[in-house]
Amino acid sequence: MRVGFVPALALAGFLAACGGDEGSDLGECPPSSMTQQVAGRTVVTQRCSSCHSSTLTGAARQNAPVGVDYDTLAGIRANTTKGYEQASAGTMPPTGALSATDLENLRIYLACGAPDVQ
Repeated sequence: MRVGFVPALALAGFLAACGGDEGSDLGECPPSSMTQQVAGRTVVTQRCSSCHSSTLTGAARQNAPVGVDYDTLAGIRANTTKGYEQASAGTMPPTGALSATDLENLRIYLACGAPDVQ
């Protein structure tokens, strides 16, 4: 097991215990998916955190709900299902829907437990 890696099953338990996103079906964390996990984290950093950041207030959040922040791993993990559902529906980010590749990389990153990858 890699340092910083949280299996999807453990993430589901964590989220259920913390009142987070229960019932998520992001699929399995594929073996040998580190490249996709890093790409998925980059999607969060570049496309989600520009509005969903704890450092932003008011109009800078572009209507992102206060407290729904993706600039920390805890924030990403607490909102796994909701964030992915909105991205896959094409309603987020407001700057334009994610490409199929970005969406799949995001799914894999989240299915693997949103590990601390760079």
